Amino acid sequence: MYDDKPIIIRKTKKETGPKNIVSLDDKELKLVPRNVSEKIKRGREKLMMNQKELAMKLGKKVSVISEWEAGKAQFEEKLAKKFEQILNVKFEE
Repeated sequence: MYDDKPIIIRKTKKETGPKNIVSLDDKELKLVPRNVSEKIKRGREKLMMNQKELAMKLGKKVSVISEWEAGKAQFEEKLAKKFEQILNVKFEE
C-alpha cells in the first residue's frame, strides 16, 4: 500500500552577482561615437524621414535607430555602412 521509494530533495544554488553582465573576453565594447549619432539624426532629418521610416529602410526596429541617434548603441561596422548608404553621409573614425 505504501511506496518505499526514497525521496531525494535537492537544493538549488542561488545565483550571486548581477545577471546582466556579459563576459566580453577579447571583445571591446565600442559605443556609437557622438559625431556619428549626430550625423545620423541630421541625415535623416535632411531627407525628411522619421525614425520609423529609416528603421523600415534598414530592416531594423525603431529602438535601434533611437539608440544609435542617442549614442547608446554598440557600434557595428556593417550597420554603419548601411546608414552611410541610405542617408548619403560619411562617418570618419
